[in-house]
Order: sequence, then C-alpha cells, then structure tokens
Amino acid sequence: MGKTLLIAEKPSLMRDLQATYQQHKNEIPYDIDFTALAGHICCYSQPFCYPEKGWDNKKWDQISLPMIPEKWKIEIIKDRNQMYSDLEKKIQNNKYDTIIVATDADREGNLIYYLLEQKMNLSSIKSLRLWVHDLTDKAILNSYKSMKDFHTTPQHKNLTSASILRSRFDWLIGMNITIAASVKSKSLMKVGRVKTPTLKLVYDNSMAIENFKPETSYLVDAYYKQGFVGTMFDNDGDIEFKTEKLANDFLNNLGKTATISEVDKKTFKTAAPALYKLSDLQVDGNKYFGYSADKVLSLTQSLYETHKLVSYPRCDCRCVSSVLASDFGNLLKPVGVLNGLASYVNKISEKEMALVRVNKKYVNDDEVNKNSHTALIPTGKMPDLAKLSSDELNILTLIYKRFLAVFLPNLVEDKTVIITKNNNHLFKSTGKIVKDPGFTVLYDVKLEDNVLPDVKKGDVVNVDKFSVETRTTAPETRLTQGTLIALMENIQKRIKDNKLKDVMKESKGIGTQATRGAIITSLIKDEYMEAKKGKGKAEGLYITEKGKAYVENLNNFSIISPEYTAEWETKLKAIESGEMDQHDFNNQMKAYISQTIDEISKHAMKSSGSQGGNSGSGRQGSKNMKSIMLKITRTYSQSSGNFTTFLLDISLRSSLATGTGRVGRIRLKMTFAPQLMPAWSMPARIKQLNLWLNFRGFSPPWRSLPQRRSPPHQW
Repeated sequence: MGKTLLIAEKPSLMRDLQATYQQHKNEIPYDIDFTALAGHICCYSQPFCYPEKGWDNKKWDQISLPMIPEKWKIEIIKDRNQMYSDLEKKIQNNKYDTIIVATDADREGNLIYYLLEQKMNLSSIKSLRLWVHDLTDKAILNSYKSMKDFHTTPQHKNLTSASILRSRFDWLIGMNITIAASVKSKSLMKVGRVKTPTLKLVYDNSMAIENFKPETSYLVDAYYKQGFVGTMFDNDGDIEFKTEKLANDFLNNLGKTATISEVDKKTFKTAAPALYKLSDLQVDGNKYFGYSADKVLSLTQSLYETHKLVSYPRCDCRCVSSVLASDFGNLLKPVGVLNGLASYVNKISEKEMALVRVNKKYVNDDEVNKNSHTALIPTGKMPDLAKLSSDELNILTLIYKRFLAVFLPNLVEDKTVIITKNNNHLFKSTGKIVKDPGFTVLYDVKLEDNVLPDVKKGDVVNVDKFSVETRTTAPETRLTQGTLIALMENIQKRIKDNKLKDVMKESKGIGTQATRGAIITSLIKDEYMEAKKGKGKAEGLYITEKGKAYVENLNNFSIISPEYTAEWETKLKAIESGEMDQHDFNNQMKAYISQTIDEISKHAMKSSGSQGGNSGSGRQGSKNMKSIMLKITRTYSQSSGNFTTFLLDISLRSSLATGTGRVGRIRLKMTFAPQLMPAWSMPARIKQLNLWLNFRGFSPPWRSLPQRRSPPHQW
C-alpha cells in the first residue's frame, strides 16, 4: 500500500478527519498522513510581479491597460511562507503516491488546492477529493468511502475550472477597472464584480429615502352597529381621495344601512419555513440580535468546527438528504437540551418524522446534490451549554428552533372577508380566527383574533358612523446588513423584465453564501457606506458622500448592474455543470475587460474626495508627495520604572499632484530614559521606537495597506 497525504483546509478539520480515520482504519484502504493549511496559502501574483509586462514601478496613468497575464503567476501569501515550506518538505521527503484534498466542499475549497498544486508542481500525483458535509464520525466515514478523483471526475473538474475563472475574473476587474476608474476620476475607486453592484443597492435605497416626499390620501371607513368596520374599495384596491374635503363631501352619497353582498370564509394552513441556509440565518441573526453578516458566519463556523453542533455553515440549500432524514430521531435529541424545547421534542413521534421525510420542502435529494451541501441542521451531538458563549447560544437556538419547527403542526387560521354594498358603493371587512398556533409556539409571535359577526349574503347591517381615515405614504425601509444579504440573494424581485428575473433567480442573486458578508464589511471599511444604530437591533446602512460619487461615476457602466453580475455567475454555474466551455468564458471575460476600460476612458467622472492610487507608482504611491505637514493631534504618557512612554497621533496633510487633503496618520510610541525626556530633538539613547504609518489611498490595489492599530490599553 502506497503512502497517502491528506491536506485539510484547517487544523480543526484535520483533527476530526484524523479521529475518524484512527477509529475506522480497517474500513479505509489508505495509509494516511495528515497535515493542515489555514485557508488559502497561495494566490495569484500581483501586477508588479510581471516586470516583463512593464506593470511594475509605474504610475497608474502610465500603465497600459488592460493588464491580462498570458501565463498566470502564483505566489505564496506573505504570512504563509513557513507553512508552505513545511508542507513542501513533507511531500518531498515522503514521496506520497496519493493526496486527499480535504478543503471545504465548495468552489473556493477546490481553488485553495488548485493554487497550491500549481505552485508546488503536484499535478502528477493522484488526488482524491474528500467531500465533507458535516463533522460527525458517521458522515466523515461515508465521505472517506465515497472519494473521487479530483482531476478527472466531472463534478470536481468543472468546479475547479469555475473557481479558476471566477478568481481570474475578479483579479482582472479589481486591477484593471480600479485603475481605469481611479485615473479617470482622480480618486481611489475600488471596483469589484460583486462589490460594485452591492453598493449600488445601498445607494438606491439611501437616495430613495433621502429624496422621499410623503403623500397623504384619505379613505372612507364604515363602522357598523354589529361590531365590525369596512373600508370603501373598488377593483384597484382601497379608494383614496386626494383631499379630506373630497372624502367628507362623498359621505353624502352613503346611506345608514348596507347589504351583505358577499361572505367568503376560508381555512388557511401555513407550514413551518424551510430549513436554514446561511443567508437566511444571517438575515435572522441581524434582525433579532443585531449581528453583522460576518459575525453570524463566524459564530456558525465555531458551532460547526469547535463544538460540532451544526452542519457545514456555508450552505446554499434549504433541504436535507433522505440519508440524513432517516436519522431524524437522533438529530432531534440535542434540540431538547435548550431551555423550553424538551416538551416539544418529546411529543414528536415516528409519524411526524415520516410526514417530514416525504415533504420535498424539507427533504429533497435533488436539491442537496445540486447545491453540494445540506441545510444548516443539528449534527446529533449533545451540546454542553456551559461551553457556549451567549452569542453562540443565540445562533444555535435559531438553528435548533428552525429544525424543530418542521415537525410541529401547521399554523391554522380561519379567515373571513365580508363585502357590504351601500348605495352601490362597496366596503370590505376582513377578520381572522387562529384555530391552531402550530409551529409558531416556538417563537415570540403575537397572533390576535379579529372576529367578524356571523352574517350571510342578503343580510342588512346598520351603519353607526362613517369616518375619514388619513393615510400617509412612508419611504422604503432602510437596508440593514440582514436585509441587504436577502436583497443580494433575491435581487430578481427588483427587476421588471421577466427574462432577467429568471436569470437572477437561477444564479441566486449576486455574491455567494460565503462572500456576501465579507463584501458588506469591506464596503463599510472602505467608507463607501456606514452602519448607524436605528430603532431596532439591526443597524441601518447609509451611503456616504464618497460612496455617492463612486456610484454616480459608474452609473452608466454594466459593472454596476446586478443583472450583468448575475449573468456572469450564471456562466460560472454553466462551467460547473459542464454546459459551457471554459475557453469561451475566458474569451468573453477578456473582451468585457477591454470594452469596459475603453468606455471609462471616454466617460467624464468626478472625484470622490479620496485621493487615489491613480497618481501612485506600482510600489510607492507616496512618491508623489510634493510637501507634507505634520500636526500632533493627541499625546499620552505613562511612567513605568526608569522610563516614560509617550504616544503621539500625528495628522498628515500633503500637497499632491492630484490635490490637497488629509492622507493619513502617524502613530509614534517612544520610550525615553528620564534624563532625556525634555530633549525631544535628541534621538540618542531612545530605548524603543515603533512606527505605524497608514497612508490612505496611495498604494495600488495589489499592495496590502497596513491596518491602523489601536494602542494597547496599558499605554
């Protein structure tokens, strides 16, 4: 038996896979060594790594666009050099016959290994794909037994091709369109395939609210002595009068009695919602607890990796497989551990579980296979609540309740509509009686009855009074991180064209389950939008002036259109399914980049007020400073032993080739011997000098800006 190396995406996953292997060695026909990465350890090289192309050490306005590598270079991520070196030595020393790819079971997971494989020249070694949906021992063992060839199996081959094309397309847009737009606008504009249309959604929402002008209309209500109320309506809905006087004058046309012209009674049954996928959980986590999308993902990842209480987080499916459904009894057991849920779990019989198993809304093998992951559900492991943080418990409770709800009865309501006719004018009354709260008992839902009298067609009812009701329109609701996630995923609801609706629905909106939260976070971090506390727990999202200028500069370009983004995602899905040739996608991608650059060069743009990399060089944007002024804005000192520490925050203002403005900050921490404390001009005998320098907007997008660090509390 030859030697096999399993490469896991992260140490926690490696430990779980290793534990199952040790326990079931006789069932797994491989002699496996284990090692772990920490996510990506390789990436596509940045433009300055292509000196032969002339992309290094040039000002942005001197770079010839488009930049499209003929042979894509791959480099080691800066802080992953040691990890890469250790892995390379391990593979060289052991001469493995087979590599098991145990990265996350998605497009990005395949890309992680592909980049590593190309950089380390591992393509000649047989590679098997370990596809893990959850981390229970049983599920991992099943995954070991169903491994397939990473290079030749159509599912994995096509998924890898899609991951390569997606990452290269993002590189081409980020590098080329960012430079083209920044040079044209003379301000830094970070353009992204998904980031840009996402910001447009916030811009549209903010501007609609900002420019909203309320309109008031007036309705006529009839209050009947039999104890119910009706509103005058026609085929278009409630009749609205433009002025209160018109509404009051109309009352002269109405009589003191009305005839029942129609009574419609129906029973409505509402089933529990589908199981959680990540975006649904992010929406509810934001709504109920104010968590950001990134925080919900992080908490769920912890419940998955550290505590092993839930299935794979980055899922895009609301169903489970029939295999998992056969184990419903065990999956329900941990749910009863949560406060108040045991009584509901204990009442669920095999009969209820059997009904769920045949319900395609919850159990659907086709949907699971299409999305590669099941819905977010319990794993069957009993939770130790003492080991969970309060935030983790909140998210776990949401997942457990959503899973439990599918086994509980439907919400049953009797709804009644009564139509009355008064001098040939129609009035509508609606009522509701809750017959069975069903699954809603798990939630803090207020279900109130609105009982209408028992009347029949032809009955005459007496009007007690008429009233004119004022109705004022309200602006659309401000987006939050949760509702923005939902809008990104269901963007087809904002589109009128039916064909484009279908495209958007098929591509499941813009972004992916794994990237939407990070995109929102980056837009806030880059100050294109900001989150502010509102009435509820979730913060509202507001476009900034910088964000407004950004969107208005790109408003005429397809890069900002969600429809166009979805079309590209649809093509990537077609690559995954084998319906599209990757060379066709590659040619279309290059043509799009060239066309967009050409359009930008002919379009007028205004500055966002943020001085950008358009005048910076490939490595040192700060070379374009003509002069610089430093101003001490904050000082702090603390004595300790024989030394005194000073902290200075220094604001930088510079005169630049492109304008004048605040560009950054220097933070100095200096520790002086006592006898030198007054002598600020004397650098001798300074024990320690640490300098953090953060220039905003001068490095090109392929240079990582140093993060602004806050001083330790003990300073």
